Amino acid sequence: PYPITMACWFNVTQDTTEQTMISICSNTGTTTQLSLRVRPTTRTVHQSAGTAAGTSSNDSGNTYNYGFWNFTAGVYMSDATTRNIYVNNGAKTTQAVLRAQSDLPNFGIGAQPLGTVSRYFDGQIRHAMLWHRALSDAEIAWLYAEPDWMYTSYTRIWGKLLTQALFE
Repeated sequence: PYPITMACWFNVTQDTTEQTMISICSNTGTTTQLSLRVRPTTRTVHQSAGTAAGTSSNDSGNTYNYGFWNFTAGVYMSDATTRNIYVNNGAKTTQAVLRAQSDLPNFGIGAQPLGTVSRYFDGQIRHAMLWHRALSDAEIAWLYAEPDWMYTSYTRIWGKLLTQALFE
C-alpha cells in the first residue's frame, strides 16, 4: 500500500490513555496496521507500523498541546523502510525501520479497527486526510499553515482526499 500519508487536526479532551486518530488495519490479528495515536504520558504523537512479525514505532520529537487544536501527519515512504512524523509546525521525526504492510482494508478515524475496535479517541478530529503518496516537507508545512483550505478550495491539494478515493 506504499507510499501513504495520513494527517489530521486533533483536540484531545481526555489525556489518560493512548488513543487512535487515524488507522489502516487488517481484518484479522492484532498487529497488522499503520496508525497515528496520541500518547498521553509524553504528550507526543505515536506512529506505528505492525505485522505478525512485530511492530515498529516511533514518537514525535515535538509535543502536542492538551485542550487545543494540533496538527499531525505521518508519511510512510514507498521504500517501506522509512517513515516521518510531524506535530504542529515542528521538525519531522524520522525512523529508518518500517515493517512492510499489505492487505489493509479497514480504515478508522477516532478508533483502531484492528481485530476488536479499540483505542477510541476522546476529543475532536477534523480534516482527517489520506493520500496514496508521500507528501513532501513543504506540502506538510502548507497543510499546517492553511488549516481551512478544505473550506475554500479543493484545487490546491496534492493527491486525492479520502472522500474522493482511498487509493488511486
